[in-house]
Amino acid sequence: MDPGQERPNNDPKQQMWPEQAQAILDKITPEHLHMLGLDKEKSNPANMILTKLAVGPPPIRPSVQVTGSMQRGDDDLTIIYNKIVKQNNEIKNCYNRGNNETSIRELRKALQFFCAALMSNTNAGAVLKHKSG
Repeated sequence: MDPGQERPNNDPKQQMWPEQAQAILDKITPEHLHMLGLDKEKSNPANMILTKLAVGPPPIRPSVQVTGSMQRGDDDLTIIYNKIVKQNNEIKNCYNRGNNETSIRELRKALQFFCAALMSNTNAGAVLKHKSG
């Protein structure tokens, strides 16, 4: 089922892409935000949807010593940033090649997982386990 498509039996749960959620949140008027105790500039719910990802410079994500060796490897943050960039590029290529929506949807789900892993490493599981070299 495509995100945003209504589910059978009028199930109120609905899957949607971040840009769909942001479009809905962008429609909240300043008056409604004020009634909710929110400020459009400081605490707008639409700002909860990340559209850009800040990448820390190399000095704050230095290479790490590979266990049992004299080699150096990338730290967890660098690895996950690389996964995010590669996944994003793969999605762009799939769109450009005209791939079907099912394959693009799966790639987008993986991208969302990688971004979540960047924010909370405890959910990353095996994402950050890698081979050096």
